[in-house]
Amino acid sequence: MMSNMLKFISDKSVGALMGIALLVISGCQTNNNVHIVPSLVFHDDVFPNYTKTIIETEAEIFEIGNDASQFVDRALNRTRNQDKRIKLLADSIFDHSNLALIYENSANTIAKDTFSNRRANCLSLVIMTYAMAQYAGLGVQFQQVETPELWERRDGNNILNGHVNLLLYPKTASNVILYEQRSYQLDFDPQNQRSHYPVRFIEKPRVLAMFYNNKAVDAMVNKDYSTAYAYLRKALSEEPSLGEGWTNLGVLYRRNGRIELAEESYAQALLVDANDTSALENMANIYNLTGRTELAAPILTLLETKRKNNPYYHFLLGETAYEQKRWADAIKHYRRSIRLDRYQHQFYFSLSKSYYHLGNLEMSEKYIKLAKKYADKNTSENLYQSKIDKFTSLH
Repeated sequence: MMSNMLKFISDKSVGALMGIALLVISGCQTNNNVHIVPSLVFHDDVFPNYTKTIIETEAEIFEIGNDASQFVDRALNRTRNQDKRIKLLADSIFDHSNLALIYENSANTIAKDTFSNRRANCLSLVIMTYAMAQYAGLGVQFQQVETPELWERRDGNNILNGHVNLLLYPKTASNVILYEQRSYQLDFDPQNQRSHYPVRFIEKPRVLAMFYNNKAVDAMVNKDYSTAYAYLRKALSEEPSLGEGWTNLGVLYRRNGRIELAEESYAQALLVDANDTSALENMANIYNLTGRTELAAPILTLLETKRKNNPYYHFLLGETAYEQKRWADAIKHYRRSIRLDRYQHQFYFSLSKSYYHLGNLEMSEKYIKLAKKYADKNTSENLYQSKIDKFTSLH
């Protein structure tokens, strides 16, 4: 499962990547002391129809509804012990026989809809669980996981993901929180690939801004630029230190031909975090586009060096080659990804698809079996088994 804090990177990326990259939350510490005036970087005249977008309120986003509240009541009615209630809530949400949740990357939904639709990405799951925990009277805290760049590809776009999870802890009274008591980290990452990375507390307003940022990313993927602007405007008004929001706003301006406004937005992202790789890459691309290659070159060299040992970066290079039907190049990049991290089922799946296009069914079957081996035990494993069955029918 990838996480769900999205940020666009660029229309041209290092290593011949084409498209845009998305990130929901940044993986670096942000400079919250920098003074940013969002209104100076908003240019409503570029998207005059943005006011027609109906944006969800905070209350709507975190309201769980009757069905979810009844679900919590049934799950926790056996005990008033806070430790046991925490475990029961977590088990009930993770138990597919109870909630049957399906991971879907673009499912950026409010808590009530996440529960009723049974589809969610990591951020929407975290929002739903936070709201459920509060309803149950449990202590709950958002955490941002400081991950390296985690890449994926969606609808021709390069996507850079961040990650959030929750800390649950006993709360003895409405205004008394005992932090010294046992706490439980709840993470919707079935492969546990981010469990060893450091975390930091983030507050509800930032998560709210991340939700709006994700909605903007979905709109950008669908080329609904007025809606994307409306959501980014809302996100950055709520949380001016959301660096990924400024980067995405820059990409939005860039896609609408406003190069000077894009550069202005990337500069704001770099004020928040001078080491933000996606903002740096976007700025480098602007430098190249406007003939300032001497400024772009050292940035791109630095980024290439930083990414050479990132399996998801090479996976993204493979996905780009695959979309361009350069099967042999795709295989080379996927193999590099696997050498760097041999536990990610999607690497093997993409390798299997590439060999299939080259007509090498033996190698294709070999890697689909490895994809199943490393897949989570729910939807992905079943999907790969159905593909293995197809290979079996060919023999």
